[in-house]
Amino acid sequence: IHTIVYIREAGISTSGRANRMRCRYVLLMVVWVLWSELLGDGKPEWNYIDTFNTQAACTEESQQRASRAKENRKVLNSGPTQFTYRSVNGTYMLSYICVPASVDPRPK
Repeated sequence: IHTIVYIREAGISTSGRANRMRCRYVLLMVVWVLWSELLGDGKPEWNYIDTFNTQAACTEESQQRASRAKENRKVLNSGPTQFTYRSVNGTYMLSYICVPASVDPRPK
């Protein structure tokens, strides 16, 4: 996602004519952050993983990580970027989450 911000500037021409409005367009890049969240018996465990220039790149990486993480685990149910699995220590849910850099997904 890219955000376009419109900035208006008021300017007076040197010939004394009416004010002219000029618009400048500024393209702001939104950086995407990939997080993982592990839910188990205790508090959720959040881990910052990496940043990406596009949401699509972040989502692709989250899906690849989830796919690799499912290997050699007793998966109970799953989706593209999350899954629940059982280990000798209990049942856990691992999720990969992409959010804009301005968003902190961890509970306050």
